[in-house]
Amino acid sequence: MKTETPILFQADMIRAILSGTKTQTRRIVKGQCKHCIIEEYDGKQMICRHCEHGSGYIKCRYDADELWVKETFAIESNENLQDVYTKPRNPLGPVIWNKDVYGSDFFVCPRYRANEPETILGDDESGMKWKPSRFMPRWASRIQLAVKKIRVERVQDITPFDCLAEGMSATLNEIGLRYAYGQLWNQINEKRGFSWDSNPFVFVIEFERIKP
Repeated sequence: MKTETPILFQADMIRAILSGTKTQTRRIVKGQCKHCIIEEYDGKQMICRHCEHGSGYIKCRYDADELWVKETFAIESNENLQDVYTKPRNPLGPVIWNKDVYGSDFFVCPRYRANEPETILGDDESGMKWKPSRFMPRWASRIQLAVKKIRVERVQDITPFDCLAEGMSATLNEIGLRYAYGQLWNQINEKRGFSWDSNPFVFVIEFERIKP
């Protein structure tokens, strides 16, 4: 039986996944310390901690067969009279049909901020609001990823090829690729205490998008 777990991505990374340019993501190893080492265990590359805080392998929370992606979203319903949702092959996302308190049919459908202008919300009486990605329900997710491989390394071990797989622009040279990725890394992780310069251990998750 296949296992799956959720994973969060920012809007620019969502667009890179959809375009097919992003096939890797690096996530901080939680609970790491200066005593951590990389080992092989049960055919997998793992990180092991040996210190006063405890010993043993630190498991990657994304070690599953598939990942379903959470992203910034809003919920639309046919009460807003958006004709696109009545089309046979709805281009925006999955649809759920329900009945209201009077027994009448209605449906709800997610909207995705990564692909739509911010002005789509708040300029009418729809009452829709953008919601943080962490609140996305499973049914509203539009992107499913098959996990191909997970390995452990220091974040500064990233190669130019890996930078491209992380969604960086192919127009950059090798130095530019690493610089661009370092800037992106700091934007997301520096305030959490894991800056590029601190060179933390990361899980490198290689994936392939499962076509809907």
